[in-house]
Amino acid sequence: MTLFKYFHSKNQLINQVIRQNLNQLSLEIKTLIESNLDFNQTYQAILQLKIQQLEHYQPIFSENMMTQYTNSPELLDDDALSLQKQIYLLLFQKGQAEGKISSDYSQEDFLLILSIFNSGMKGLSMNLLIEKTEIVSRFFLNGWK
Repeated sequence: MTLFKYFHSKNQLINQVIRQNLNQLSLEIKTLIESNLDFNQTYQAILQLKIQQLEHYQPIFSENMMTQYTNSPELLDDDALSLQKQIYLLLFQKGQAEGKISSDYSQEDFLLILSIFNSGMKGLSMNLLIEKTEIVSRFFLNGWK
């Protein structure tokens, strides 16, 4: 009962736990981007980090996280969205600096494609996404050259 003094609903509590998890993941991704890994290695390391995180948690948590990500518009607040955008732009800049992303593409183009990718992935099962990570990665990376 005292728990709901701080959270108005179960969804709000779940969203807070997921937000904290995503914020920690974002900081780890930022560290990878700022490392000495090249762009392709960085991208692969980010994917592996995300997969390891999903495998680390109980399947029910991962399922709840995907459900909330798909169905809960209030999951990501402005701060979380701003942090994600900052990290994506760092990745874009690294890719362009190494010539892995064509200079024909702008930051806005990159963010648009990522948004389309993210929206499309929301409707897929976690197992399928993990199973097809390699082909999605190759398609994504090769499309920017």
